[in-house]
Amino acid sequence: MGLVRDLKQRDGTGIRLCGGGKPAARLLGEIDEPVIKRNPIVLGITLFDGPFAPSPFTLTATRSFDGGVAITTYVKH
Repeated sequence: MGLVRDLKQRDGTGIRLCGGGKPAARLLGEIDEPVIKRNPIVLGITLFDGPFAPSPFTLTATRSFDGGVAITTYVKH
């Protein structure tokens, strides 16, 4: 977590996490703006694979594509 907090303090365009539910669950407390890409294919991979911990976010944008992919963006309360 310390490395992620350090990176968040630096100048740049932000940090992107691509890797599945386990890393996302471990870093949930550090996520300020989740951008979630959903495909119309069920693979059985959970979004946040960890202990249940409700975290409030507000929807800020949605974009859908012809092939069924949808991208939603949220911000932390």
